[in-house]
Amino acid sequence: MSIVLQHDNRVGITYAYHNKAVWDKDLKKASTSRILIGKLDPVTGEIVKSSGKRRKTQIEDTVVDAEINEFNQKVRDKKKAEEGLVAEDSLELQELKMQYDQLLTKFHQLETILTTFADSINECFGEKTTPSCRKSPPRS
Repeated sequence: MSIVLQHDNRVGITYAYHNKAVWDKDLKKASTSRILIGKLDPVTGEIVKSSGKRRKTQIEDTVVDAEINEFNQKVRDKKKAEEGLVAEDSLELQELKMQYDQLLTKFHQLETILTTFADSINECFGEKTTPSCRKSPPRS
């Protein structure tokens, strides 16, 4: 016994069925029967139980209620887990943004240091020579 979800594209509704598999000894094959138990709520993802007034075969409400509750609890647990992952991801994203900002400031500091160093080298070995950058006379 399990719950089977089937989406109807014509109306856009997902129906929940109670599926029961039985072995037929005479035909020597399995047969299944489905009984509608409700619709899937598109917002929450949980099963909303139908009234059951028009069912041809009656099933025990306790069994169906237990299966619906189990299914809905799994949906709730899955949503909580996803929300937890989203919260963890947002914290990790904030940490990565802080690290990025720190690396960016270090990069700009290095960039200014390298440009000043390059400017001083260009002054010493470029076309213009300043007195502090002149080569010392060779020793004899």
